[in-house]
Amino acid sequence: MVSASHPAVTRAMLDVLRAGGNAVDAVLTAVVLQPVLEPQMSTLAGGMSMLLYEAKTGTLHYLDAELDHTAKGAPIGTLTQAPGASGVAETSGRRIGVPGSA
Repeated sequence: MVSASHPAVTRAMLDVLRAGGNAVDAVLTAVVLQPVLEPQMSTLAGGMSMLLYEAKTGTLHYLDAELDHTAKGAPIGTLTQAPGASGVAETSGRRIGVPGSA
């Protein structure tokens, strides 16, 4: 299953899956197309974040590739939480927002 706010993006994501790609491949396709087709809903600059749950291992991955981080000189980063981990402490400085919840 794929979903995007623009029908052409959704179709492209579905084409990726039908061609043998995985969910990450489909999302990366959307990252490229969505800002071009609906720049008023995103940005032509193409920043992104992704929360990925790896069902096989029970691991959560968060990719933070927003452009304001690179403008400030901060590295593009990832956060991985292993199965059974208690979470990220509120005072760690590594708290993240869930994509699409803002």
